[in-house]
Order: sequence, then C-alpha cells, then structure tokens
Amino acid sequence: MFIEIQSGININVKTYGDKNNPAILLLHGIGADYEMFRPQIESYKANGFFVIIPEMRGHGESSKVKHLKLADFT
Repeated sequence: MFIEIQSGININVKTYGDKNNPAILLLHGIGADYEMFRPQIESYKANGFFVIIPEMRGHGESSKVKHLKLADFT
C-alpha cells in the first residue's frame, strides 16, 4: 500500500497480520528496506501483532530522491 505524504511523494508501507491486533512499527535504517525484517515478520504475526513497515523515502518502492537529506524524512 502507498501513502502520499506530499504531492507526488509516496511511501510504500508493508503490513502483515490482523489489523485488529496490537500494532508494532518497524523502521529500517539508511540503505535498507522492509526486507531486513523478513526473519521477524512471521514471529511477530504468530505472537499476535499487526506488523507495519514503512519504506523511507529513497528506499525500496517509496518515492526516489536525487539527494537524500535528513530533512527528507520529516
């Protein structure tokens, strides 16, 4: 699923599990994407969590940037 945070800027958000369960938000580091959490996703789901993993700007399938600055993440 994509969420538009500004005109033309989309953030890819992966979700797993039952949305009625307590949510857990996983944030990847610079240079990574949601795939870094692949080993944990099934465990969190099995333990009753709804897993939310946004891919930050310039990462994964989210909108690309020419120059990545800390301010781009706000």
